[in-house]
Amino acid sequence: MRRVLQVFTGRPGGLDAAPAEVDSFWDDMQKTLKGESTAGSWFEDVSIAAASGVEQLAENIAGGVAAGAGAIANAGQKIADLLGLADSAQKIAMAAQQQIQDLQNETSNPDFNGFAWSTIFSGADGDPLSSSDWAGSPEIVIRGDSGFAGVAEGSADGYYHKVSQYEYETDTQSASIVLGTRTSDDQWTSVEVRCDPGKTQGVFARANRSTIQIGRFTRSGTAWTWTPWYSRSRTNNQGDILRLRTSGDNYYVLVNGTAVIDWTDSPASASKGAGFRRAGFTQRKDTNFLGLPIASWRIASFAMADWLPPGGAVTTPAWRLRRGSATEVALSVAHGATALMPTGFYTIADLASAVTVDVSAGEVTIIESGWYSIKATSSNRDNSQDVAGDDAYDVRNAYRLTPWQLYVDGSPLEGPFPSGVPTEIYLAAGQKVRVGASATVPVFPSNSYGATGSSNFAMPARSQITHVGGASPVFTGRKVA
Repeated sequence: MRRVLQVFTGRPGGLDAAPAEVDSFWDDMQKTLKGESTAGSWFEDVSIAAASGVEQLAENIAGGVAAGAGAIANAGQKIADLLGLADSAQKIAMAAQQQIQDLQNETSNPDFNGFAWSTIFSGADGDPLSSSDWAGSPEIVIRGDSGFAGVAEGSADGYYHKVSQYEYETDTQSASIVLGTRTSDDQWTSVEVRCDPGKTQGVFARANRSTIQIGRFTRSGTAWTWTPWYSRSRTNNQGDILRLRTSGDNYYVLVNGTAVIDWTDSPASASKGAGFRRAGFTQRKDTNFLGLPIASWRIASFAMADWLPPGGAVTTPAWRLRRGSATEVALSVAHGATALMPTGFYTIADLASAVTVDVSAGEVTIIESGWYSIKATSSNRDNSQDVAGDDAYDVRNAYRLTPWQLYVDGSPLEGPFPSGVPTEIYLAAGQKVRVGASATVPVFPSNSYGATGSSNFAMPARSQITHVGGASPVFTGRKVA
């Protein structure tokens, strides 16, 4: 505080600085920052001088020149380079165009049959959003010279939202936003699908500076309940395109076209149907420890459309179960034994047609009798404790592909097969199919050992499994005859 007083008042501000001087400085600073009148003029004079310099810098950056006088002239281009304002504006413009292009690519598909709409926000600071496009909180307006949509100045702390006046034609929905500027690293901005017209519930994908999250929300007046399903760390930036897609009970979060979260709402907790075909977005305003307002990402543009999911045209009985996370799961399989994949191992079910899928159990019930081609992939390891001379010493955490076993109606029927190698089998309507892991691939130590001078010794090995996982474990099948 003494250093602050020295800089702003030109006074020594030593240890004997009067408490009243500190109080006066703090009071005047708070009032000036809030636009209120102050008792003295010293802080206002400093603020005006600083604001004049900042204004010149801003004009220089916008104009791409280093005008002004003295330090202002020298700092202009350096500040422009440091902040990267031109790059950010260009990135946002390109992202908005990419967002529109994505819509065009989807709607140009000859199999597409649905609704599509997009908007790039623009206008003067404080302008309301179009009431023909949006319902919801009037506090979300155009903010600043950028034209982004954000929470209005002076709004109370809390969540503010908009919901589209337009509706999807189906339950296969996609919505996206382009992230603008922010004044907080911790507050969330979300894009939502499966909303009702009053936006009392729906499914969200949201971002702050460091995290992407998916889940379900409910709202009653200004009271919001956010129920996250899954989160992952990611450094999010201005100009990123955050997209949420859904098909059935499957949800996909993409950032700049790359999938970052896949999730299946196994209990079907999110409502769907004709009453839940709106999209929207939500922003958060808060106050920091200095008493100054902060807010989540503003939004540069918004788009929504029905979409064709992968496998949307599949009519042959088929399925694909996937694990949407690269994390492993504990599974104990003794040497030479087999075991079903653990409950909850698979988290995504897509491409399903003419079969009944239980994602959590990893089980598929056959509806049409016939010959089916089935395969599964995963990796495994054995990290159980050992000692020298036991099985194969020091081969803990050695990863290998998992031989897979086919189970029908709860019992092993065929296998094991090498990971990814398919088998064909006749299945009758009503039969239930699952897959498991087989501990039949040994792993050896990197070095052999034996008595000195011995010409004859055993090469120990172990095949047991303690964990299964992999980058993209999958269990697929389709009717071939």
